[in-house]
Amino acid sequence: SLTNKYSLSDSIRAVYASVWTERAYLNREYYGLVHNKVYMGILAHPSFVDEYANGVAVVTFTAEGADLNIVAQIDDVSITNPLFPDAIPEQTVGRVDADGKLLSFDIISRSNLRTAVIPSEAKRNELARQLYLAAKALKGVLNRDRMDLEFMLDADQNVIIKQGRPL
Repeated sequence: SLTNKYSLSDSIRAVYASVWTERAYLNREYYGLVHNKVYMGILAHPSFVDEYANGVAVVTFTAEGADLNIVAQIDDVSITNPLFPDAIPEQTVGRVDADGKLLSFDIISRSNLRTAVIPSEAKRNELARQLYLAAKALKGVLNRDRMDLEFMLDADQNVIIKQGRPL
């Protein structure tokens, strides 16, 4: 990690060198991976301050559109490792049509830190549409029917898709 003790160049060098640690080597051996076919990469993206909300969504494509399973929390409170051990995220499920229009949206459980993490019907519609469009773009490239997307609402409650990956 970057601190006053480690420079950016030292940190990048350490990431690239980690592909040849004993642990990495043994893992490749165990899984039968060819050592000289492994490549290291670094993803850099902007850091956000003053997040209104953050979350993770699983988008599962159906014949009619997609099902959404969304877990969200206020501010930048982590969903998986919250600093507040009693923090409970908001869990919702929804369904969109083939154009990304929200057909249904049900709150399964509410966050214990704020009444509504996704603050309005308009914001739910926008979030559902953005999640669907991002997952659809990934599906076009990866040809997979389930995607895991991380998102946030910035301080102005704009939807930002942070990253996505197939499941």
